[in-house]
This record gives sequence, structure tokens and C-alpha cells, in this order.
Amino acid sequence: MAMNSSATGTTSALFEVAWQIARLPDIDATALTLLEGALLLLHGRSELVSLHSTQPMVENRLTIECIEAIFLTLAGAGILTRQRRDRRGAVYDQYQIDPDRLHQVLRDAALLKQAFDQIQEETTPHKQAQLIATLPDNLPLSPDVKQHIPSLAATLHRLITTASRDIIILNPFFEQEGFNRLASALLAAAGRGVVVTIITRQLSDVTTVNYRVMKQLWEQSQQEEISDQFSFYEYQQVEEGRMLLTSHAKVMLVDGRIAYIGSANLTEYGMSRFVEIGITLYESQVEHLEALLMAVVNASQCIEIVR
Repeated sequence: MAMNSSATGTTSALFEVAWQIARLPDIDATALTLLEGALLLLHGRSELVSLHSTQPMVENRLTIECIEAIFLTLAGAGILTRQRRDRRGAVYDQYQIDPDRLHQVLRDAALLKQAFDQIQEETTPHKQAQLIATLPDNLPLSPDVKQHIPSLAATLHRLITTASRDIIILNPFFEQEGFNRLASALLAAAGRGVVVTIITRQLSDVTTVNYRVMKQLWEQSQQEEISDQFSFYEYQQVEEGRMLLTSHAKVMLVDGRIAYIGSANLTEYGMSRFVEIGITLYESQVEHLEALLMAVVNASQCIEIVR
């Protein structure tokens, strides 16, 4: 759907941020107004906000997954600037707000959402491959260019929240702090019936970081009684009697129709600190990817995660 940024009175960079927020599920003008009020109230109290402090104020209108996606998008655009990093995970990180740009983006997201609802047939954006990236704060890149490149972490989170059938993740390295950015969204997806398949390395070794991260996800899924929705695979090849760790791909495929392919491991460095670059692909652009990933699954060992 072609939209002109002048229709909402915003710059093209902020228009792109509003576009991303408007595409999230369960968004409407009332919810966005409530969210803006909560953020400004918290900002007025201490000048810092966090997802953890915001969620109780808006939970009757927005899911934690949706709030998290909005936070990631606003942070990627510099509207939220992280001031304090909490080792418990991204949920507790604290941010400073740019109130004027926050108001502009959330207002325009509400207007865009209304337009999407009126013109349903034209609301599937980004049918062409789209550049996404993790860009460190100190990277000497002009703000205008930086704001035109959607956040890799926010994009992955948004793709998970849109899943209705299945999610396949192929990634060689996990780490708890970075994976926490996606874990709640994956659990929410599984809760609504989405099948989640994760393919990685070294799951048969219970001393590895990969195993520990997947074990925590598995335990959370058991607590929520959705563990049947998750499968874990270890991809290896045997050559001359030696086990080789041969997969280095970073891929996520959602519902067989939307894919991320890029350089980032699902670690804190990959999600927020290193320069990582990827693309999202859509529909016919990924028609052979599902078959490729299922071939990797069939060549892998299914690992039972145990307590």
C-alpha cells in the first residue's frame, strides 16, 4: 500500500516507525493513547521508563508481547534511549523518552491503523526484501539513514507475534540475555497454537550455553502447559568418524511465508551491540526455504530437553 508521509505530517523516518507499530496485532488508537499517557506519566515521575513499569498500566489493552515490540521499535528509532541496562533482561532496562517524537509517532501509528482497517486489501507492506540491522548506538551513521533501517531485534519479535501456524528457527548460538528478547513472544505464540521448531548446535551436551538457554525455554513452556508446541533439534554431520558442527546459518521462517535471513546470533551482542545485517523476505521469495529447513530437520537429531 503506497502511503505518503505528508498525509500524517511526519518525516519519512518517523513515518516508517509509525508504520511498524501500526502493523502490530491488537493495536488501536485507544491503546496507543493509553500507552503514551503511561509513558509520559512514568517519565514525569523519574525521567526513566521500563517495559516492566509500563506493562501494569496498559495490560488491559495491550499484551506484554505487543508492548515489548513497541519498546524495541521506539528504541531502534532513538525515541527511547537506554540509560540503564539491567542484567535480569531487556524487560527491566530503563529508557529516557523524547516526548515530542513519541507523540508524533504514536499519533501517526493510530492514523495508519485506521487507514489499514479501511483498506484491508492494501495492508500487506514490504512485499519486497527489506534491509534490517542491529546498529550500535556509537556507530557513526547519520540519524536519517539509521532510522530508515528497522531494528533487527524488533523485526524478529514482530514476526513472531504475527505467526499463526509455525515458526522455524535455525541458529547456531544462543545466550540467555539476548534470547530473552524473543522468549516471551515465542511462548505467547505457542500458547495460541503455533508450533515452534528450533535447530541449533550442541544440545546433546548439557554443559553448553545453548542447552541451558533451551532448557529454560522448555521449563517455561512446561509451566504454561504448552511444551508440546516446542521441538528442539541438533544438526551435525559425521565425517570419518568425527562429529562436525556444520550449521552456521541464521534463519527464522514464519508460517512458511515470511523469513529473516541474516548474520545475527540470538545473543545480546547480536540483538543490540554488534553490527548485524539481515533481510526479510516474503511469500514467493521464500517458497523453497521451508523445504530446505525441513531437510535440515530430517537430517538432525531430535533432542529431548530434560529437567
